[in-house]
Amino acid sequence: MFKSILGFTLFLFTINVNAQSFSAKVIDKSTKLPVPYAAVQTEEYKGVITNEEGVFNIELENNHIIQITISSLGYKKHTFTIEQVTNNNYLIELEPSINELNTVYLSSSKPNADSIIARVVRNLSKNYKTEYIQHKLFYRETSYMDFEIKKTSHVKKKQLIDANNSLKTMTNNIMTSNFVHFTDFIGELSIKDKDSSKLRVEKATQIINAKKDFSLENIQEKAQNIVLKYLDTTTYL
Repeated sequence: MFKSILGFTLFLFTINVNAQSFSAKVIDKSTKLPVPYAAVQTEEYKGVITNEEGVFNIELENNHIIQITISSLGYKKHTFTIEQVTNNNYLIELEPSINELNTVYLSSSKPNADSIIARVVRNLSKNYKTEYIQHKLFYRETSYMDFEIKKTSHVKKKQLIDANNSLKTMTNNIMTSNFVHFTDFIGELSIKDKDSSKLRVEKATQIINAKKDFSLENIQEKAQNIVLKYLDTTTYL
């Protein structure tokens, strides 16, 4: 029985040492009045607030908390170490902060639409951005060439039959070539608004990926040569 009571007493003593309570008071540096509901941050996502008398209480678990950050509306945010607060008799003084508002115009006269618009026009350059916003741009366009013969015509004349066979052969070669055309460019895109933009191309390339050399220009040239080869020179259009 004696051993159990002794063990229980030691257990309570250990908890009391590890969970040390720390209290302090936050006051105004100028007026020395308490600052109620000030935020006391102990860790990134942990903290408490002061009560109506400016007092707060935190638990210093294993002396893990070595500093606290105090913030309140109308005061400068400041960080103090536990040692600093202790040496200052557990008083934390916050320095008032002045929040300066923009100019507000008050007038007893009834607003006039024309004068309001005139003032807006005068301050367009101040209130609205007129400069271009720069964007770095990389663009790639990929084109695939595919041929589908929907209709063929058969001509009886010998030279046109040969021409037709040559064109069919060229068409089959194109269809099996896996023609792919890439267009890449890098540049700078400048945008002012939805209706005003400009593009400056710094570098551009065109890449043709095919088993054989089939560009649009080459296809046109080869087809033209086939037709001219078998064309009856005794007739013309």
